[in-house]
Amino acid sequence: MTVKRTFNATHLNEIANLPEVHCWLAGDGPVDLTALIANPLNVALECDEGGFLFVRGESGDYGVHTMFRPRSGAAIEAALEAAEYMFIRTDCVRLTTWVAFDNEAAAKLAKFVGFVPLFTDDNNGSHHLELTLDRWSATNSALEAEGHWFQRALHEAATATPEKPPCEVHDRIVGASIWMMSSGNAAKGLWLHNRWAAHANYPPWAALSLQPPIIHTGASIMEIWPDNLEVLACR
Repeated sequence: MTVKRTFNATHLNEIANLPEVHCWLAGDGPVDLTALIANPLNVALECDEGGFLFVRGESGDYGVHTMFRPRSGAAIEAALEAAEYMFIRTDCVRLTTWVAFDNEAAAKLAKFVGFVPLFTDDNNGSHHLELTLDRWSATNSALEAEGHWFQRALHEAATATPEKPPCEVHDRIVGASIWMMSSGNAAKGLWLHNRWAAHANYPPWAALSLQPPIIHTGASIMEIWPDNLEVLACR
């Protein structure tokens, strides 16, 4: 990954206090992110050109602050990786941010990542945006390969079970869920799958173990490893 987590505010403080960046941040005077970044409840992700500070709110909500050198070409890739990190590896279920009316670069970046309007604050001249885990999972085509790989592994283990036709949204949700489980976030992956399955009329999964993740899908029992899975039993 391009971005990595940090508890050291030196680099992001430098970026945040560049005149071209500081003018878009709230408040007067120098920015000091030291206490926020040192707080383990928050998440700071950085790369050479800048980074992000995710400030934890209630129930998996995080407010995100974006800081990059002017005209940086790294912001798009880093933003996609940062969203992936937050939704896959943490308890995050919603990201929120605000963008000043005339900050076109920030508005384009947020839209590209998938943020949608939440409300407009005319008094402060800003658009407030959100990106939920549900939206990120259901619209992220990069997750399809993970979900399809999982479906193929189950089909090959249980040859008597007919292979289901591909379903983009199903593959994306399954892909996100399996990725969470293989990244040490098994409870969240199970929650995501079963929350979606209840709406889409799919059978829920049951956890026989969370560490390591051993999941009963109804037709199969599987153990999930980083970058792999093993089907332990099939009907």
